[in-house]
Parts: sequence; structure tokens; C-alpha cells
Amino acid sequence: MDILVSSNLERLLYHLSNGDDVLIEDKMKQLSEKGYYKINNLEIDDFYGNYSTENEVNEAIRKLYIENNYLIDTHTAVAYSVYEKYILETQDKTKTIISSTASPFKFGSAVASAIGLDIDDKDEFTILEDLAKSSHIEIPKSIRDLKNKQVRHNINCDKKDMKAVIQEFLKVGEIDD
Repeated sequence: MDILVSSNLERLLYHLSNGDDVLIEDKMKQLSEKGYYKINNLEIDDFYGNYSTENEVNEAIRKLYIENNYLIDTHTAVAYSVYEKYILETQDKTKTIISSTASPFKFGSAVASAIGLDIDDKDEFTILEDLAKSSHIEIPKSIRDLKNKQVRHNINCDKKDMKAVIQEFLKVGEIDD
């Protein structure tokens, strides 16, 4: 997952800066315009940061499913994978809770593939049904009901064409980058 502008990060920085809303507004503007920002003098000694590759995310999903019969989503898999790195690097044995915030069915293809289900040439709803059958977990109603909803938007495009597609969709002229 690649979330450049995260409201959670913005809130965290706000608290770490003792509520300096001007600083945070400036940093979020820098992030939007330049793709990065730097903040000095924040007390972050209690934090650990790392990342997970796609392979590590898949391995975390597979491992927890096989060893614990527990199905996690891709976001939770990132947290679990990074937590494993944290333990290896720090030897910290503090009991830890990782709170899942998404259903594995929201990322059906990725999760199904990670646990070894065949997803080739299957539509997303068939994959979800296979995932439910394999995991013995019911598909959440809100996701299951999508199958019967009318498709309202079916425009697909490459990243390089996105600006033109949005302009056409909105029936407007030039859009600032």
C-alpha cells in the first residue's frame, strides 16, 4: 500500500508538535507540492518504523492462516510483518496487540492468492466465494451485496491518461497538476 497523504500521520504529527497547526499545514502543503517534507525536533524515540514488501505481506497472510487459521487483510499483514522485524531487531518481548481495520474480503484477490487459492481467470466475486469456502468465514454483507449493484462507472485508464479521463468525465478544461 502506498498512502502518501495519510490523515492518521497528519494527526500524529499535530500531537507530536504540541498542536502546531501552522507547522502541520505547511508540511502537508510541502508534501502535496514536493512529495516530501522534513520536521526537526520531534520526540519520536518511542516509535519504530519499517516497511513490508509484497512478498512479505503475502507471507504474513499465509503464515497466520496456516499456523493460526486466522485470515488477515493486506493492511494488517503489513503491520504483522513490520512487527516481526521489530521483534528481531529489538528483542522486545512486550505483549502486543495488532488491531485489524479491514476485512480480508475487501482485498479478496490478494488474500486468496496469498493463501494459495487459484484466482486465474476468475471474477472477483467467484474469488470471494472461494475465499469464504476455504476459510469458513462468511463474506460480509456489505461486500456480498456489491454483486447485485449496478456498475455506475466503468472507465479504466493507465496512470498517464488519468488527467485527460478526469477532464472528460467532469467536462472541464485544463486541470492543474
